[in-house]
Amino acid sequence: MWCKHHLDEFISISTSHATTMGHIKRGDLDKAMVLVPPADVIDAMSSKITQILNKEIANQKQIHTLATLRDTLLPKLMSGEVRLL
Repeated sequence: MWCKHHLDEFISISTSHATTMGHIKRGDLDKAMVLVPPADVIDAMSSKITQILNKEIANQKQIHTLATLRDTLLPKLMSGEVRLL
């Protein structure tokens, strides 16, 4: 997540210069610090973060399934091929 946070910043820098990553300077990289907690804190948080990320993945899969179902049924509802009772 830290890497993604900094990647978003780097993309913003490059977008403002209308180029690829060429305008990212060494100073930008030096400022891209991350916090690294002690191993016991990492261990304690890993299971909690894993649960959150797994839930996010499950939600994204469900969103995709529901969108596919919507895209399949909506034209049939609009055309009258399928009716709701």
